[in-house]
Amino acid sequence: MNYLLLICKNLLKKYNNSKKSIGEKTNKRTILNPIKEIKNYTEYDVYNEVNKQIRFLKDKNIVSAVFKDNGDCEKVYLIENDQNINYLNEITGNKSKKSILLELNKILSKFQNKNEILNNFCDSQRQRLLNNSPVEFFKNNFKEFEDILTGVDVIYKQKEEVLIRNLSIKIYNDSKKLDVLKNKISSLMFKYGNYENIETVFAEHFIEKTPTYIYIKGNIELIFENNRKVNLVGIENGIGVCSYDLKYIKEIRVFDKEVYTIENITSFYDFKKDESAVVYLGGFHNNHKRKFLTDLYDSNKNLIYYHFGDIDAGGLYIYLHLVEQTKIPFNPYYMDKKTLLENRSHWRNLTENDIKRLNCLKSSSYQFIDLINFMLSNNCKLEQESITL
Repeated sequence: MNYLLLICKNLLKKYNNSKKSIGEKTNKRTILNPIKEIKNYTEYDVYNEVNKQIRFLKDKNIVSAVFKDNGDCEKVYLIENDQNINYLNEITGNKSKKSILLELNKILSKFQNKNEILNNFCDSQRQRLLNNSPVEFFKNNFKEFEDILTGVDVIYKQKEEVLIRNLSIKIYNDSKKLDVLKNKISSLMFKYGNYENIETVFAEHFIEKTPTYIYIKGNIELIFENNRKVNLVGIENGIGVCSYDLKYIKEIRVFDKEVYTIENITSFYDFKKDESAVVYLGGFHNNHKRKFLTDLYDSNKNLIYYHFGDIDAGGLYIYLHLVEQTKIPFNPYYMDKKTLLENRSHWRNLTENDIKRLNCLKSSSYQFIDLINFMLSNNCKLEQESITL
């Protein structure tokens, strides 16, 4: 055991955790108690070696020490000046606290105004630095920290469906790195942004491991380039079309009276209603999916349009976002207080994030204000799959 290194590490850690390390004046000294803090100090060999190293540091004027009459070292006091702190950093192989703070502030300044999430994050971390608290998502690795923030910056701007490995190469020139950093990036964006849950952060920015599909069923005819036609009549459970292929569809003819978009795949397969065409978007709708819906609507404006989703913050957000982005007059289907009351036995409690998002929705949209107030008052939400059709 290198007891000189151990003593220096303990003293440096205590100093770095104090207000003095960031320049604040305080009378509190940096103290090490070997009897209590060094394992097996009372054993003969350990005792002699620890005391030897304390005297070595004392002779170098790094510390002062108080010894009992029996030879036990009761207290070790760090003599706090720049020269001694530099010595401890050199012995332990650490950067100085001052240089770490300068580098962190430099990185935070670089990302400060990139987007709303990074702005919120950087503001919060600057305050943590002022309070001498550790910076979140920084584990003494500046490159990883900057890579995380770079990932947040690029992902926030992502508007088209992309495979995670392709995006990883674009950002880091490494096909696997984004997947390695995914949990940290998602955690940061979830905490400082506005997302349904931590697991869907990447999906909300159209980042997938494999291509997504939309699923369609009903009395529908799809007309592709070169006048190729796919007729879905008689295909009870519909077909899936890769989102990358949607751009090749030139016309969508619907021979039903109503069109339903459905949030969850299970409900898509369960949904049976005469003269109804049904579309499952397979995750968050990107430009290709939105164009498919708007083309469908432009060719079939005489039909009635509905959206059926979860009665929770995420479901309401998806509905509102769908209407806003497509300009299609979707009616909410079974997304009301009556449906909640009829399915009381399947209620689930709201999470802290649910409450935060519902309050945010309430302040930005009046359409669901009564439903949201009911959900908040009764601590309830309902999954689409729980509703009996």
